[in-house]
Amino acid sequence: MNKPTSTNKNPNYHKLLPYLDNREFDESYALISHYIQSNGNAEAGEYRKRLTERGINVENLPSVDDFNKMFNIPFPANETKFTFIDLFAGIGGFRLAMQRHGGRCVFSSEWDDAAKQTYFENYGEVPFGDITKPETKALIPEKFDVLCAGFPCQPFSYSGQKLGFKDKTKGTLFFDVCEILKARQPQAFFLENVKGIVSHEKGKTIETIRSILTEELGYDLHECILSSLDFGLPQKRERWYCVGFKKKTDFEFPKGTNSGATLRDIIDLDNDDPSLVLPKFELDRIKYHFAHADEIRVKHDNSKYAPNTKKGKYGVYSFQKPDGSLRFHVGDPAKTQIQEAFYSCLDSYASTIIANRTPKLWDIERRLSVRESARLQGFPDEFRIPVSDAQGYKQFGNSVSVPVLTEIVRNLIEHLEKEDK
Repeated sequence: MNKPTSTNKNPNYHKLLPYLDNREFDESYALISHYIQSNGNAEAGEYRKRLTERGINVENLPSVDDFNKMFNIPFPANETKFTFIDLFAGIGGFRLAMQRHGGRCVFSSEWDDAAKQTYFENYGEVPFGDITKPETKALIPEKFDVLCAGFPCQPFSYSGQKLGFKDKTKGTLFFDVCEILKARQPQAFFLENVKGIVSHEKGKTIETIRSILTEELGYDLHECILSSLDFGLPQKRERWYCVGFKKKTDFEFPKGTNSGATLRDIIDLDNDDPSLVLPKFELDRIKYHFAHADEIRVKHDNSKYAPNTKKGKYGVYSFQKPDGSLRFHVGDPAKTQIQEAFYSCLDSYASTIIANRTPKLWDIERRLSVRESARLQGFPDEFRIPVSDAQGYKQFGNSVSVPVLTEIVRNLIEHLEKEDK
């Protein structure tokens, strides 16, 4: 596996060192923060045991309320209607959605150190590390209501290599989710992935997933593809969502009726940060397009590209879509209109934001800022971004669309409450 990323040698969660008597040990920051956030609840037992074994006097630790006030945590859990665990937690998009409906997180796990720092900054908790390790799984509480997992999508995505379960590092993480479901038997689970998971390997991958979750693990399965564009976000981000219940239910996914948002809703028009301005090459060809806008499909100079490349051989073309967005493509006759670049505008929506691609706008001649990228995923402006811009773009590109999850959780919890009656 690749080495997890870290933004600096002194991560923000090092401020927890005094509570650890200035000693570091395996998962020390996760243990101390999970214990504090558990606030003496049942799941705190194992955390307390591990800390005591390391000589930490837990009686001297602050209460969760005092801790959250001391560090000014913006998104604490204010009530407990149900409990959940947050696997492949990233920066906590699932957690935001679950807490909005009264959920309390009792365990979080994330491998990437930069994401851990963002998570800690906003929730006061450092996620545990590699969930594939038995010693990490052993820390998961015996009882909780819902398992949440946006398990890595790269093995199934169009932007990745689509290796699926053949991806030795990420494709098999689904089976770790199943192992936890089998061992802990929560009432429900909530999964998210790219829509490509449905068509991957001509449908064999999704059939394997369905078979394991229903036949082997005994869950009543519900799944669908939803677009963020229908939930108040100016982004066409289509994702596969799946929920499962231990009991048979008539669960239905939300319809998504809040469409019509545009990038104008999230853009800071006064932002003149020069680092966001598009490169001269891109600006020149955008201007060239509009100078020849009387043509439906504008042909660009392909002499800039090597003649043996697709761009050099077949040429680059551009055209403006009815919504105002601008699309550049390679005119390869074997694969007509291979998209080469896409530019939105203020009155349109963005293409899907991913870890290595930030949406660009031709009319304001720049890409989105990190804060605007956060808004594109539905994160509130109070959400803190303690990492570099490069890490911020990566984190929001890898994240979930919070408003979509929030509406799904609303329906999920209604069904859990019915089961309890």
